[in-house]
Amino acid sequence: QFDHFFNNDEIIFFKDEKDLIDKLNFYKINVDKRIKIAKNGQDKYFYLFNECNVAKYIIERSMEIDKHYKPLWE
Repeated sequence: QFDHFFNNDEIIFFKDEKDLIDKLNFYKINVDKRIKIAKNGQDKYFYLFNECNVAKYIIERSMEIDKHYKPLWE
């Protein structure tokens, strides 16, 4: 369920084996696009899952501070 966190500019999704092969071949040739998507995904990952956000989530969930927890990325 990575699509809850990332969009098509941040991660490469595939539907099936043929789609995966097609995308591997496409991004093998299109290096600039591949690098841009990888950088966007890395930036988003570090924004969402930094140590402060993860620690806050763990504390709130373990202490049951907010039973209706709303993730930071929503």
